[in-house]
Amino acid sequence: MTNLKDCGRKVPGDISARWSKLSGFIMHSTNPAGFMVPIGDGGADHEPSGFPNPSERVKVFKAGYVYGRTDWAKPESAFYSIRFGPGTKYHGHEDHLGLTYYAQGRDVLVDAGFHSYEPTRYRYWTMSPEAHNVPTVVGARFRPRTATRLSRTAYDSGRQRYRLTDKAYGVSRTRSVLVNHDEDVMAVLDGAGGGKKVRNIWRFDPSLKLVSNSGGKVVLADGKFKVSLVQLSGCKPVSGQKVERGGRLGWVSPSYMAKNPATTVVSPASASLLTVIVPGTDQPKVSCAGGKVTVQTADGAVGFKASIF
Repeated sequence: MTNLKDCGRKVPGDISARWSKLSGFIMHSTNPAGFMVPIGDGGADHEPSGFPNPSERVKVFKAGYVYGRTDWAKPESAFYSIRFGPGTKYHGHEDHLGLTYYAQGRDVLVDAGFHSYEPTRYRYWTMSPEAHNVPTVVGARFRPRTATRLSRTAYDSGRQRYRLTDKAYGVSRTRSVLVNHDEDVMAVLDGAGGGKKVRNIWRFDPSLKLVSNSGGKVVLADGKFKVSLVQLSGCKPVSGQKVERGGRLGWVSPSYMAKNPATTVVSPASASLLTVIVPGTDQPKVSCAGGKVTVQTADGAVGFKASIF
């Protein structure tokens, strides 16, 4: 556009319109720390500047991106991303149903990120479902380039809910997501059709290291900051989580050609999995009765349906 103007040529209107929309996408993709969330072949060290903040705090792009935040001006704000949309192409990864989460001034859940275009085994792994926070269907074969549908949304006071579904494993795979603000909680319900079981993967920011893993609760910490992961199935705790740091799954690429160990939690297989992420505490009280879940955070209590919707 600049070169066209310098040459005394008129910039076509559709190009100007697309550019104005692109700036909004860039800012919605940027977390409260000022860096774009690394989705697909996007690096985690991209720090855009000079763009105005949009008016919306929650935005769904039909190409397959959901972004939400509690505030534009506060670095301690919560922020999340969710992926859906058409089958993977160009610079995309197989990350449908995947999500990231930023809360209380720091990254909590992250993708493996973008390493390079070198034709290495690690590069191709970063593009696979295992490099993202997604549910997999046990005993079923993954079908690349499958489209995913955002089938339901609900924006309540102080929280947002989403339901996504596809047939990337040949049967219906469904993920429902609830993000609660003020008292920071993320809840994710995964399931599959055809009597199949699901298993999910949760990759945490490299600064967070394992403190404990027992009774269906995994606690990680970085100094005084702690975050807890609790898993339920049918209102009952699910234990048997496996935790890796390095190894086959526990890696992230925070910058070009970088490969750093990160704590990754792999759930046991279950007919359904409700995962509750609670930043800021190692002692969340999570109870479930009558189809309702109650989470006691460091700041107060959060209640929601076990079915999310």
